[in-house]
Amino acid sequence: MADIFISYARADRERIEKLAAALESEGYSVWWDQRIQSGSEFSKVIEAEIVAAKAVIVCWSQHANESRWVKDEASSAAEANKLIPVSIDGVHAPIGFRQFHCADLSRWHGKKNEAAFQDFKGAVRARVTSEASPAVARTAKAAGTSKLNFTDPKIFAGLSLALFAAAVVAFLLRTVPEPATQHAPVSAAVSTQSDQTPSIKSVAVLPFADMSESQDQGFFSDGVAEEILNTLASLDDLRVAGRTSSFSFRGDDVAPGVIGETLRVAHLLEGSVRTDGDRVRITAKLIKVEDGFEIWSQTFDRPSGDIFAVQDEIARAVAGELEILLSDKRQFAAPITDDKDAYRLYLEGRALMRKRIGDNLPRAMALFEQALVRDPDFAHAVAGLAVATELSIEYTPAVDIEAAARKSVALAKQSIALNPDLAEPYSVLGMNHIKRREFIAARREFDKALLRRTTEANVLYWAAWSRTWTGNASDAVALHTEAIETDPISPTWFVGAAIAELQRSNIETAAAYAQRAVDLGNPSGNYVLARIASARGDHEQSAKLLVESFASGGAVTTFTDDKVDILARAITGNTEATVQAKEILNAYFADADREVDLFPMLISILINDPADFLVLVERHRTRSDQYILFEFWWPTGRHIRQHTAFQGFANRNGLVDYWNEFGWPDLCRPTGPQDSDFTAFECD
Repeated sequence: MADIFISYARADRERIEKLAAALESEGYSVWWDQRIQSGSEFSKVIEAEIVAAKAVIVCWSQHANESRWVKDEASSAAEANKLIPVSIDGVHAPIGFRQFHCADLSRWHGKKNEAAFQDFKGAVRARVTSEASPAVARTAKAAGTSKLNFTDPKIFAGLSLALFAAAVVAFLLRTVPEPATQHAPVSAAVSTQSDQTPSIKSVAVLPFADMSESQDQGFFSDGVAEEILNTLASLDDLRVAGRTSSFSFRGDDVAPGVIGETLRVAHLLEGSVRTDGDRVRITAKLIKVEDGFEIWSQTFDRPSGDIFAVQDEIARAVAGELEILLSDKRQFAAPITDDKDAYRLYLEGRALMRKRIGDNLPRAMALFEQALVRDPDFAHAVAGLAVATELSIEYTPAVDIEAAARKSVALAKQSIALNPDLAEPYSVLGMNHIKRREFIAARREFDKALLRRTTEANVLYWAAWSRTWTGNASDAVALHTEAIETDPISPTWFVGAAIAELQRSNIETAAAYAQRAVDLGNPSGNYVLARIASARGDHEQSAKLLVESFASGGAVTTFTDDKVDILARAITGNTEATVQAKEILNAYFADADREVDLFPMLISILINDPADFLVLVERHRTRSDQYILFEFWWPTGRHIRQHTAFQGFANRNGLVDYWNEFGWPDLCRPTGPQDSDFTAFECD
């Protein structure tokens, strides 16, 4: 008997062959009816295979929607809680099956490294293994997930002033800049990994050492290594560890075997870069993790203008040593600009953009602009400027929101016109749509980005969070945990997975992810742990964790201390303070010219009626408007999503249209027709 049963219409056989082959290459046993004859035995075999399978993939299509067999098999799978529906030609599932989230493989071309299949693979793995992810299996408690009662908004009682920290969730949940080193103790890193032996066709590109005399070319040596990493990641059948995890070993004297075990790779590529005027010397070597043996090395001494050719040669050499078949002889690490100085400016801009805070974003933007003065058609620099401008909306309070949004959109479109294969510009467009609550348009842009991405963290990060904001926590978990498999020492992904699992009330799994994020240097994990501690009744620990996360993030508010004290006491249930707090908030929101902070919006959740809160959300936008959507899906948001006013809000603001097209959230389902102007629904 097989792990996976595939149900499909005969007219779709060619597509199903590719899907079955891809799943089998991932190690699953797959059953589909290519070997048995029709007749009475046919139905008996199918029934037995469905009963034995751990997952049943139903491939909806124009043909399958008309098949009685496929519908019967889907019904059996749904009753057994084994159903994984997928659309292979873009059509919706038939009536009766639309309450189940349906994956989209309509644009999948049969390659395993495509984003569509990677997303789908995560859902399959979760169903087959009955685990959130192999990466968290060892850290989740053996007893399984416990579901606590989060329904009472007053569970935060006793936190007093520490609750101010809770109200800065948007600040805390942003991408935390990379610390000087994110390399956690090796034993902790290994504890989150699966027991699978790494594929022989796998590699981690470590940061190249800066060997220049002045030691001020680190951004350039990092950029060279990162471009090689990106090139290798574009190859089919080669697993490449993510940048954050690989670069966390910078300067560490760690044995190759330990790095390989931590990152689950069989090979390491390391090197050095030395610049001298218009010359550059790059040394690279490929090491076998198992025994530390150097299987290839070479030194390139070239004019700096030949940097792209050197990167191409190194990538080709690695691919050749790992027996990765290249489709042709073209240069696949193609030059992204003909101006070597523009390239240096671009690499330095990327390095600063990754740090986010302080003046790093404005400095990065200035460097991208200088690069574009030298090469106006430098698509990567335009894309970098678009991303930095988008990030500045959240990280630079002085930035004009509307002006920055218009600029980032224009830059993203300009970059796409220059090079439509870059992923990040589509993500920028997606983020702008999300902030305007144009959820369908946002999803389409994020999907375009996922189809094109190689290793860009922002692309997967924003796409994963967008699923969380719309209530599709299971989809978010799949994206975050897929990222963890590739980038197992990047704390960002553990924070995202923790948030999504907490939205699903999978407490132990959420706690494991959050603690892992903290261990790796991201204080946002403490915010999740604080909410869990409060739900368990440990308000003292919750307050401690909230203060720690708040202090680490450095968030501020424009409210005076006496007003913060009133708002905090109101949250704890103090009747007199609640009356005063409502007066403070009413005066605050009455100022039509004010740029609304997230803090008062989140406070109003806890002291206002859900209907009044939803009126505020619909009337006002914040600098990080998308984070308001979190509150609908927290376990503590049940009183909001179950309120009748939420149905009107979701219908008017595009959420229902999004759910009808891309799948309903984990906690809600339609109760009426889905093709009318108003769709009735219910939420858990």
